[in-house]
Amino acid sequence: MQQHHYLIADDVDEVKIGRIRSSIECADPMAEIHIARSVREALALTDAVEFDAAAIDFDFLGEAENGADIIRTLRGKNAQAAIALVTARDEEAYEEASARALDAGANATFTSATSFESELQTTLAA
Repeated sequence: MQQHHYLIADDVDEVKIGRIRSSIECADPMAEIHIARSVREALALTDAVEFDAAAIDFDFLGEAENGADIIRTLRGKNAQAAIALVTARDEEAYEEASARALDAGANATFTSATSFESELQTTLAA
């Protein structure tokens, strides 16, 4: 069986990372999960690994780049990857981040302020 590579990019939200990791592991027993704690680390990983799917945060503290930049780069390197934005933003701030992520090439967007795990599994397995 072939291993599948997943990227989770989030700088600070351990609970959200755990929720995403659990969703991936439940859906794919062949998952190899890579965690990036900064935009720079995520971009370096996109150079080193061909990802099957990714769950990307939008905001990275103290960084000029954001999740849309990661999504755009990942999409450019791997057109077939399933990519989801998973952000803690809600309401209007979520809508703004969602639009930017979709424009950058995300397949779907979610706010971690609500339950997203089931839909994330479906998106990343596509």
